[in-house]
Amino acid sequence: MADSWSFQGTTYHALPATFHSGIAWLREQPSFRRYATFWQQLLWGRGGFYLSDREVQEFEWMSKYSGIPLDEIQAALLAFDRFFPIPNGWFINAGLTDVRMVKMVPLVFQGVGAHHRRVQYGLDGGSDLSVLAPSSAYTLNDLAKRINCTVDFLL
Repeated sequence: MADSWSFQGTTYHALPATFHSGIAWLREQPSFRRYATFWQQLLWGRGGFYLSDREVQEFEWMSKYSGIPLDEIQAALLAFDRFFPIPNGWFINAGLTDVRMVKMVPLVFQGVGAHHRRVQYGLDGGSDLSVLAPSSAYTLNDLAKRINCTVDFLL
């Protein structure tokens, strides 16, 4: 049958237009080969968020763990917006806290990220996050709740 449809495989041209422009943008990024690792670390190890009041320190850690130079971290954070654009972008502020997070990251991963901060900021055991002062008055409580949610999930 000459008119029958048959699957020819997925090709570049079958991808959405945002992927075409995203791939073109990605090719221009000097460290694009590290973006997959960067995003895995950001979403699963760092909870899909960073503390905006400590952006310099947070970006330095992201750079250290991913191998992406510090001056390219901001571009790496824009990758989701390039491939999957949504109104107002993928990052939101978590209420009245200093948490700047990727939308739709599971709370369990957010708790892992909050615990990761506890370790990185040199806190000893427990859930005391007061070393993060003078963050927003709500940030410390918010991070502790994220940790507690992950602990509850694991129990």
